[in-house]
This record gives sequence, C-alpha cells and structure tokens, in this order.
Amino acid sequence: MKAWPFFLLLFVWPGLVIASDALPVKKTPLNTAPVLQGKLPATAKAAKLELLKIFRPALNVYKQSIDYSVNNETKQMSITVYILNADIDRNSVIPGKSIRVDFPKYTNVPGKISWVNEREFIWTSDAGVLNGTDYCDYKPDCNIIFTLTDDIKSKQGTKIDGDNDDKEGGNFVAFFIIMG
Repeated sequence: MKAWPFFLLLFVWPGLVIASDALPVKKTPLNTAPVLQGKLPATAKAAKLELLKIFRPALNVYKQSIDYSVNNETKQMSITVYILNADIDRNSVIPGKSIRVDFPKYTNVPGKISWVNEREFIWTSDAGVLNGTDYCDYKPDCNIIFTLTDDIKSKQGTKIDGDNDDKEGGNFVAFFIIMG
C-alpha cells in the first residue's frame, strides 16, 4: 500500500519528473603510492603509462608500406618513423641495432638518423641503395625488410609496442617493395 501513492503520481501527473542525487556512485580510488626505486612495475599498463604505438610507417594487412622515399639524385632511401603517445629516448634509436633495414643482397644497411621532433625521426641510407644491382636483384622486384626493435623506448623507459598486441615490447616489422 505504501508504493501506491508513488505510482499514482507517475500516472496521474505524466509530466512530472522525479530526480534524485542520492543514487550511489562507484568511485575508484587513485593509486597515489610512490613507486620505490628498484621496484618499477613490470608493464606499462601497471605503471599507468601509454603504450608506444607506431603510427608511421603505416602498414596494410600484409605489413607492407609505401611510406618511404628515394632521392632521385643520390638514390638514398629514407623512411620516416612517427611514434604516438610519448616522446622517444633519442639514445635508444641506434641505426644497425634498434633499426635494421635488410635488402636481398645486403643486410643491415648503414644509415643515419635525423630528428624532426621528439616523436618523429627519419632514417636515411648512407649510400645510394637503388643504384644498379648491388642491393637488389630485381627478380622481379626488390623486397626490403624494415625492423624497429623493442630496444626503442620512451623517455620514461617504456618499450614500443612493435607487434601491436597492446603489450609493451615486440619488434615492428614492415615490408617495402620496389618494383623491378
């Protein structure tokens, strides 16, 4: 019988709206405990850090990309890398170690890094890699493998999520095809 007046109000006065701020709200407390030195969380997620995602070179479903350029005069190849979410530790980007470019006839092609900003850099081959057949045999095309290892880290020490599995770590591998 106690519920009748409430229901009668809803049916008798259809334009009446009843609002209450007394509904319970679940609040999750923030973890503000300091991280002890030498006791760093094992994963970026545990440390509440963003995973470093590679935006560029962009890949299609077959891990192929067209994000490269070739200087027409010097025949040097350039590949731009852009990482989302955090600034890159420049000391972790080392050609030949954390960046590898493998051609069919020449593995780990030497190159240099030029920085655009704290999240973007350009790898450029030291030599003209598309001169003649020193690097590629063009039978029928030239397949290039570009690898960024998970040695590349953010300034906070988080590794890249190269294999895009939403976990810290894993190498990023892209394939470039130059038509023969």
